[in-house]
Amino acid sequence: MKRVLVLITGLVWFASTGCVVAQSFPTRPVHFIVPYPVGGGTDIVARVIGQKLSDLWGEGVVVENRPGAGSTLGTNIAAKRPPDGYTMLMSSISLAIDAAQSPVRQARRSLRICQP
Repeated sequence: MKRVLVLITGLVWFASTGCVVAQSFPTRPVHFIVPYPVGGGTDIVARVIGQKLSDLWGEGVVVENRPGAGSTLGTNIAAKRPPDGYTMLMSSISLAIDAAQSPVRQARRSLRICQP
């Protein structure tokens, strides 16, 4: 009896999940924020990846360069955007190094800002 109940429960669960359809992504342009000037290594990588993703998705990828304050301006702009997956920060290892060299309180603040 238990096996039949488990089997029926499994079939009902499987049938109900089959009706759920995932949303297509993306439905609008995706923004890559690069906190460095145009022409730098991170900018070039962002543009190459953006072009490949644009071809794959069939939707545009916008690369926004927001240099200034040692990449803090662009990072803060990316952190304040809604966490919907349409904004990505393209940074280098300097963001992690900056957090490691700052006092502990500043490092925690930087990491807290960048969490989704």
